[in-house]
Amino acid sequence: QTCLLHALRDLVHNNQESQHLAGDCGAVDVVLSIIANAPHNESLQLEGSETLLNLIEDCAENQARAKAAGGFEMLATVAAKQPPKSQAHLALDALRAGERFASRLLATDFGRLHAEA
Repeated sequence: QTCLLHALRDLVHNNQESQHLAGDCGAVDVVLSIIANAPHNESLQLEGSETLLNLIEDCAENQARAKAAGGFEMLATVAAKQPPKSQAHLALDALRAGERFASRLLATDFGRLHAEA
């Protein structure tokens, strides 16, 4: 499983087309399942977190898939065992990116003007 995660991680890294294709094929659910089923395997947890990060970074569709599959809870559990700035922490940040962007946008004059419309 570690080799599979490593290959997928490299395949989707900085490649939006591969991110979308992998997401369409169920890769987000598979990676989350591997993470969930290996709570005591640090190697799988780390590789899974990095793979998930590469799947969801700057990819709204895969972020939504991860959220729907319980990715927040799973990553929070993994991140609690890892040092700050670990791959699990970065993946959690990537999952939250859309939420922070929306709240920042709504806080601007432009957001307030359009929120009233």
